[in-house]
Amino acid sequence: MKETSALNGYEIRYNLLTEARVIIYDNWNAAKHEAQSMADFDKCPVKYPPPPTAEDITALAEALYAFVQKKS
Repeated sequence: MKETSALNGYEIRYNLLTEARVIIYDNWNAAKHEAQSMADFDKCPVKYPPPPTAEDITALAEALYAFVQKKS
């Protein structure tokens, strides 16, 4: 029989923070690639989106945590 252990609160928050970082950076990289593909290199330079901040990542992690806590 395989033993399973529940994650403690710190592990849950760490995992959500990590997942939020991955989501934020995936979206940012997609936006960068879109900006590159839409740019007219002869007329103007590429205008990249601003990089994500720690606050962006924390806000998404908090939203994910709120979703997980929802009991509906």
